[in-house]
Amino acid sequence: MSLLIIPTSQTDTLYEQVTILDGREYVLKFDWSTREEAWYLSIYDQDEVALATSIKLVISLPLLYRETNKSLPPGLLIAVDLSGSDTEAAVDDLGTRVALLYEEAA
Repeated sequence: MSLLIIPTSQTDTLYEQVTILDGREYVLKFDWSTREEAWYLSIYDQDEVALATSIKLVISLPLLYRETNKSLPPGLLIAVDLSGSDTEAAVDDLGTRVALLYEEAA
């Protein structure tokens, strides 16, 4: 099992990127909600078919724990506060103080 730090933009508040997780290509779409002051993640397959949308990035909570789509990445996806304060990510914290980690499936 490998632990990956998923690179994220430190300047954009709405963007998408292609990321390889467990050998499979996924499109990750990130969106900052000004109203809620929170980051949201949507995951799509390589054909941009939605697998899970509007997942709120909550610190230290397995982000896919409620999802049942078998096409989602099989490992553990989690947002971690690198400062140790367990404070949710502000608009400029994703990719700096807060990292998005993925533990590959066994």
